Amino acid sequence: MNIAQISEKIKLQGREYLYRCEIIHISEAIDVISFLQAQVSFPKMYFREKKSDFVRAALGSALSFHEVPELSEDLPPTLRFFGGMSFTKSVSEDNLWNEFPPCYFFLPQIEVFQDLDHCIIYRHHIDAADSIDIDLAISASVTSIPKFVQRKNFPEKEDFCRRVFLAQETMKTTPLSKVVLARRSDFQFCENLEPYSLLKNLPVENVTNFLLQFSRSSAFIGATPEKLYSRVENVFETEALAATRSRGSSLEEDIFLQNELFSHEKDLDEFHKVADFLGKTCKTLCKSATDSSLQIYKTTYMQHLYKTFSGVLKDKITDRDIVTLLHPTPALGGMPKEEALPFLEKNEDVSRGWYGSPLGWVSPKEAFFSVAIRSALVSQNGLSLYSGVGIVPKTKAEDEWEELETKISPFTRIFYED
Repeated sequence: MNIAQISEKIKLQGREYLYRCEIIHISEAIDVISFLQAQVSFPKMYFREKKSDFVRAALGSALSFHEVPELSEDLPPTLRFFGGMSFTKSVSEDNLWNEFPPCYFFLPQIEVFQDLDHCIIYRHHIDAADSIDIDLAISASVTSIPKFVQRKNFPEKEDFCRRVFLAQETMKTTPLSKVVLARRSDFQFCENLEPYSLLKNLPVENVTNFLLQFSRSSAFIGATPEKLYSRVENVFETEALAATRSRGSSLEEDIFLQNELFSHEKDLDEFHKVADFLGKTCKTLCKSATDSSLQIYKTTYMQHLYKTFSGVLKDKITDRDIVTLLHPTPALGGMPKEEALPFLEKNEDVSRGWYGSPLGWVSPKEAFFSVAIRSALVSQNGLSLYSGVGIVPKTKAEDEWEELETKISPFTRIFYED
């Protein structure tokens, strides 16, 4: 099937292009992960949005930008740019992330959209560029996970506890009231890892599953519970998600841990710093704004304090404006931002790369960005797991170290032996 959809001249980022879009395949639902794995072109992106049945995949680049695209409402609604950015704007000196630019958004040559019952595959053309080939008959094999042979943390526990103390001492003499410290845990395996096998084994309950790959040599994957924001035309929504407990092994234990979140002073302090920032930012962006009551947000292995904020965007607010104002929220950076980010730059030795960054897609009518936490970088036989914890004056370093372990558990449960 080859149905011409759109053919028109468009203007993007100050330049004119000839844009065409056609539907090349309609069918029942397919195995999108295996389909994407089997293709030979890059970049590749997989994105299954939380709390929905929608799966999107992007393959090959018809057009790319190194900033969040500003797409006017009169552009074709089929234009959808996928991508994201690194946690900071500076180029990473960490060789692990050398394939990942500071910011990258691409209009795919091939785009897959799937719900529970149907799969539609689009082909996007810009000017007269050649198109990539795909083979729908290919079904890639998902291999087993090899055994891991060693692990190293950056920082290790003693150094992490020292940084917690340093952060708390800094809070006594500066306006800094919260800072989020990150850790990278490197696992080496006896054989090369297949990122698509890991992706298929990650939990799906109330999380956004994602993969971004620029070549065969590495892939960024995750299962994040946190949405940075969504937009449907001019209706905007963001959410505060902070403080963490494991899920209980029984209903009684689960409720006990949930109630701990509601009553624990440190957790409430950490959460309210995030919620206050997002509430103020929502009022800055929107003509009118509302917020939900405080709730518990539960995923397969964790639960968090949670609250949503929504409103109608002011005129001429762009997705680039929204990302700039929101990222990083106090859930990933700290509070106030102008104190937290310099502290991290000085005291975090490991580059975060794209961990904790905005990742998603943007179109003229809609946008959806997750915060890329519960994430990992796969590099041949190496797996780098990233996690972070919020430090406030009442933080106990031992508890935060255990929380870091909890936050990487969606991955470690896949390959740790009992």
